[in-house]
Amino acid sequence: MNRALGAKWAKLYPDATQFAVNDSLIRVKRREVCVKPRNSRTIQRLTTIRVFAGLRRPSVGAANYRTGRLIAGHLSLTCALGRSGISRFKREGDGVTPAGRFRLIYGYYRADGLKRPVSDVLFRAVRTDDGWCDDHASPRYNRPVRLPFAGNHEKLWRDDGQYGYVVVIDYNIHPRQRSRGSAIFLHIAQDGYLPTAGCVAISAADMRRLLPRLARHTNIIIQ
Repeated sequence: MNRALGAKWAKLYPDATQFAVNDSLIRVKRREVCVKPRNSRTIQRLTTIRVFAGLRRPSVGAANYRTGRLIAGHLSLTCALGRSGISRFKREGDGVTPAGRFRLIYGYYRADGLKRPVSDVLFRAVRTDDGWCDDHASPRYNRPVRLPFAGNHEKLWRDDGQYGYVVVIDYNIHPRQRSRGSAIFLHIAQDGYLPTAGCVAISAADMRRLLPRLARHTNIIIQ
């Protein structure tokens, strides 16, 4: 870890217990790291994970895109973010990843090719008729819907693998405001960590490492 990066982490975590020589072993505030395990063989559950914006990088066919770091206990994972970066001022369709503190509330997985994840997060198998409403004029805005659905929506059953595992982030759900953004998830990234429409995305391998470490209602802090 270079001095500038080390100073950044030290400023963000003034009471951290340790900073390692590389960013894959960053240790954060003890109260964020774990719930007491049920037994000595249980993986410690995280009560909080954090997402930070990274640098813009060139992309073929696009002006630039943004990646970041997801810090989960001792894990430091590359993540893809919205094409417009992170902001507290989010609107529907603007490509912004919303900043703030949110819960991870439940998830979906593709049972036709993947196993139910070992996680305290509640997961259910996604169905071919599962969708999510992103129509701000609909009373079902930012809610799961059953397809076919008349309003604008996205399908949760996708063929590109991005929703093989997907966790719903409690952004603009409780409470909900029209046009403030919808369908903000933690899901699997595209190859090369191409930008999302506002979600946080990590590799499939990192998702498998992360899910067993999440508590029932882990908080995700995006900044």
